[in-house]
Amino acid sequence: MLDFSPETEQELLVNYQIKDRESLPQALVKSFEKTDTIPHKRKQPLQEWVDVDSLSRTLASENVHYVSARIWDHPTYITANAIVIYSANN
Repeated sequence: MLDFSPETEQELLVNYQIKDRESLPQALVKSFEKTDTIPHKRKQPLQEWVDVDSLSRTLASENVHYVSARIWDHPTYITANAIVIYSANN
């Protein structure tokens, strides 16, 4: 299990393992579906929060182990194999 505890104490919501042949956008949406955040009901689509193509290329680099981003207000840490989501700041 990956642990990327943010600087502030926030609750770990999901530690999602990306499946073989699952695209990064599919994995991100599925991981958020496991939280109290339902992406398809959000007013802003995933593409407005993160450039998924650029993120995929970055993760494919040999020099990058993980990428952190705030997606739908949640601190999110992404590796080539997993997505870790913490509770949003209130």
